[in-house]
Amino acid sequence: MAKTRINSRTKGKAHERATVLWYRPFGFSVRRGLQTRTGDEACDVQGDSSFPWAVECKHYKSVGLVRRAWDQAVACAIAAGGKIPIVHLHWDRGDHLVVMSRVYWGRLIEMQQELDRLKAGKDGDNA
Repeated sequence: MAKTRINSRTKGKAHERATVLWYRPFGFSVRRGLQTRTGDEACDVQGDSSFPWAVECKHYKSVGLVRRAWDQAVACAIAAGGKIPIVHLHWDRGDHLVVMSRVYWGRLIEMQQELDRLKAGKDGDNA
């Protein structure tokens, strides 16, 4: 049976659209970034000034070493009584990265939004 080849650009666009839709329930006005042929850099997901992140989307068939590290973090989290798994990555002379589940990323966004609401209410009391 012949394998069906998947167009990587189509797969990437679909992942970007899904990511945009994922952020909207949090109240962010976001859209896919326009990738230009001139080579100008644009984030894959862009928003107004209330959206504080520069989001680059990648959808790979396999994530190799990152996946193995993630599996170890999940096993460790389970063994530690259900803690939140995260992976810290670093490459030689490169940046440090943190990988976490999108579920927990969403919870962090919700917690930050709640803190912002509480702070706004507290500041309003002082006015």
